[in-house]
Amino acid sequence: MATARLTRRGIPLDPHLRVLGAIALVDTLGRGATMTTVAIYFTHVIGMPATSVAFAIGLGAFTEFVLSTPLGMLADRVEPRTLLVVSLAVMAIFAAGLILVTGLPGLVAVNVGLGIAGTTSRALRNMMIARVGGPTGQAVEFKAYLRAVTNSGLAFGGLMGGLALWVDTPAAYLAVFGWDAVTFLLAAAVAWRLPDLPPLPERPAESQRPTDPPADGEATTRHTPVWRDLPYVVTTVLVSVFAMHFVVMEVALPLWVAGHTEAPRWIVAVVFGVNTVAVALLQVRFSRSSATVPAGAASLVRAGALLALGFAAIAVAGAVGPVWAVALLLGGAVVQVFGELIGSGAQWALNMGLAPMERQGEYQGFASAAWSLSSSISPALATWLCIDHGYAGWSVMTAIIVGAGLLAGVSARWALGSRTAYGVTTHTG
Repeated sequence: MATARLTRRGIPLDPHLRVLGAIALVDTLGRGATMTTVAIYFTHVIGMPATSVAFAIGLGAFTEFVLSTPLGMLADRVEPRTLLVVSLAVMAIFAAGLILVTGLPGLVAVNVGLGIAGTTSRALRNMMIARVGGPTGQAVEFKAYLRAVTNSGLAFGGLMGGLALWVDTPAAYLAVFGWDAVTFLLAAAVAWRLPDLPPLPERPAESQRPTDPPADGEATTRHTPVWRDLPYVVTTVLVSVFAMHFVVMEVALPLWVAGHTEAPRWIVAVVFGVNTVAVALLQVRFSRSSATVPAGAASLVRAGALLALGFAAIAVAGAVGPVWAVALLLGGAVVQVFGELIGSGAQWALNMGLAPMERQGEYQGFASAAWSLSSSISPALATWLCIDHGYAGWSVMTAIIVGAGLLAGVSARWALGSRTAYGVTTHTG
């Protein structure tokens, strides 16, 4: 497939992708600030137990897991612009609701509301990216572009949140929540500028649902629900397990540095800074090699090798003095981020390239649900293995992630060869 040029002077050429990029940037300017401050505000200012705050946030994530697939199916069958504007406006209302929350019921209501509206918004945007960018070979590259934009927005928003943490007054935290609500409203206004993208009609033959899974090699045009597309399900689950490497860096690394190494704790901020800058500058370039499913499968192997090397350096930092610990942590973070850059493009290539164009919302909703489930399990798993079991735990965690990547590559090739058997004839591969 010949890949069309994505951007000129850093701005997407396609009007749909241009607006979607702008939405992501505006959205994350507020979200990055809230992510930095919300837990501290409700524990240290409101006085809620940390377990209650974690429960409310986790319930929001579980809501996303439950609703991702059905809302993805809805995204395939509606005119997306109006519903996207409404979902972003609803997110603004719930974000502003944080200002009024003083206890667990209110925090649960806000997080569940944000989960429902946020899942709707994400399903619509993922569907549009796949439908617009898939036929031109731009979908993976745009996801990379979007991640770079998102990281930049989160970094700037994080600085605003850091300022609120430095001021450390209730008014400063409430101003952050108000800013988050404003950015959602601005994102809704930007979304209204999306060009029309009418829903694709379901083909008549797809209204018949098979009673038995199709046999290997059996050609059919019948509509197989995504959860019965076994090759896609297996590949998506394995990709979600591979993606646990994000949580290892976000959760296990800071705890490892603080409790198991002689490195100064500020090195964690440096490591995160290295990651953010590298993703913002390099993600698009490193994703171009994963424009197809076979290329993505091969990229997962390279990504797994780099992640394993980076994790090994981070783990060994616990056995040396402070100077060598700093060197190993920084070196491991650099190697790891290259694995992350390569692996991210591979994940998008598999998730989007194997899905039918007319049902991208449904399929990407399922992929998002698998990701949400992985994200809810992996913090506890990474902490238990890497922190409670030390070097052996790091080895097991690395084996799980790398093994999932290798198996996902094998599964993706199986899925690509069996698309027709599952009624998928419009995938981009």
